Amino acid sequence: MHPNVWAGHGSWQIRTLLAPALEAGLMLIPHVHAWRSALVAADVVVGDHGSVTLYGAALGKPVLLGAFGSEAVEGTAAAALGRTAPRLDTLGDVHAQIASALAGQAPDRFAAVAEGAFDRPGQSLARLRTVLYHLLDLAEPLPAPPPERCLAEPAAAGAEVTSWTVTTAVALDEGPPAVTVRRRPAAVPGVDEDETATRFRHLACDEREPERRLVESASVLLHGGPAPSASAALRWVGQTLERLPGCRLAAAALRGGGYVAGLRDGRILEATVTGPTAHPGLPTAVVYALLRAGAPLEDALVSLRVGGREEDVTIRLRAPSTGVAPG
Repeated sequence: MHPNVWAGHGSWQIRTLLAPALEAGLMLIPHVHAWRSALVAADVVVGDHGSVTLYGAALGKPVLLGAFGSEAVEGTAAAALGRTAPRLDTLGDVHAQIASALAGQAPDRFAAVAEGAFDRPGQSLARLRTVLYHLLDLAEPLPAPPPERCLAEPAAAGAEVTSWTVTTAVALDEGPPAVTVRRRPAAVPGVDEDETATRFRHLACDEREPERRLVESASVLLHGGPAPSASAALRWVGQTLERLPGCRLAAAALRGGGYVAGLRDGRILEATVTGPTAHPGLPTAVVYALLRAGAPLEDALVSLRVGGREEDVTIRLRAPSTGVAPG
């Protein structure tokens, strides 16, 4: 965020305006120095006509313009960037637009713009110093190499996300069942597709979610961290289902690996996931989707598709149904 915005509105007002986004995991980068580290680490830069957007283009980052003011002067590099960089449609699918920008990344796309922004790279400050000493009528000191400083990592400033709107799509006609999972923080509004016989939507909450309305409305509750043992996980699952009658599924990760999920009809399931350690919300979303689709949950091998990758989820029945009707 540009320093002028901080100066014009103040830290309190900015954080108040952005409170929902901060609760959804947004990192608000300090505007004095930390933006440089964030810019170097960025995959995509969404900006305006300011200098930081131009620096991102000069670094070869994919750039999307979320806004572009009339202050850009014709004939400048900023104006050239405004004619070259694609616009972000804030009413469209932002995820798809960012994915498209990454897929079409070309490091030299804005090379001509950058050349117009930086005359004699690496020499500008030296030339300015020579001019200043000349105006002061002083002898210019011998040049010394500039200090090489490492950029510090930006401090994490966003809150941990503890509630999600989850959309799942089940494919049962491709051999082994496949479930595609998309999640967004529940604090972020969005336009969701209607449910169908194979596409479902639910609210999932970590037990640490501070807004009780969300916890009481959630179809899926997650334990706030790995359970120390299977018995502790099962005890928590039972207590959660009893305490929250609107919850259809409660699940916990196990410290030794794997996941335990309890259904309202009394069934207890164990799930394991291949590949990198998954957030417990992902295998749990697979179980929930299969439950809604009426697919078998006993000894099921399911493909989990999320964020362009695919993992196998193995689901096994741990305890039989007690015959209680689902809530």
